[in-house]
Amino acid sequence: MSSTDTRERARRGEGAALRDELLDAAEALLIEKGSMDSVSIRAIVDAVGVTPPSMYLHFDDKDDLFFDVCSRRFEDFHGVLAAAIEGIEDPVERLRALGRAYVTYGVERAEHYQILFAPHHHSVVKGRDLTDGPGMQAFGLLVTTIQDGIDAGVLRECDPYQATMAIWAGVHGAVMISAMSVAEEGGPEVPDAEAFGAGVCDMLLEGLIAR
Repeated sequence: MSSTDTRERARRGEGAALRDELLDAAEALLIEKGSMDSVSIRAIVDAVGVTPPSMYLHFDDKDDLFFDVCSRRFEDFHGVLAAAIEGIEDPVERLRALGRAYVTYGVERAEHYQILFAPHHHSVVKGRDLTDGPGMQAFGLLVTTIQDGIDAGVLRECDPYQATMAIWAGVHGAVMISAMSVAEEGGPEVPDAEAFGAGVCDMLLEGLIAR
């Protein structure tokens, strides 16, 4: 039996390996084309070497496939943020670490970051329950850290959800500015991502630290 026969038989088995291959192909095409609308089901299955019915054994439709592409990246993103604050007890230092990790991820993994927050993401999540999803888990790290800071008296009394939204907006903006400085010659000069993330987070924290 040739290696080609073995690989083809594995695909016909419709196991987890094929599902991962479909996700990899969809993500690669999304990065290449820049838009979910520009990626067809035919292009995805052709890249893997199967037919559309094989894909529909694993995903209901294209939105379902791209939802899992986004979810997989959010799992990765959440893991990076969680690792950045491991062992840090001080809520203020945890927030700084989250800011640095967030900006570094956004700049060093710009293609993956675009998958998380590009406009196509809103269309694939519409109508889905995201309560326990990896995206909300990543968001929850900020909410929990801010609540811990309030409870410890090091952060002022505020709505932790609204404060998280404000910090997220600021740090997301830092990623966008950093990305422009990398992608566009002559754009605004930005220091390295880690220092920039720390600086942005420091400025945002000034409004939260208890006096």
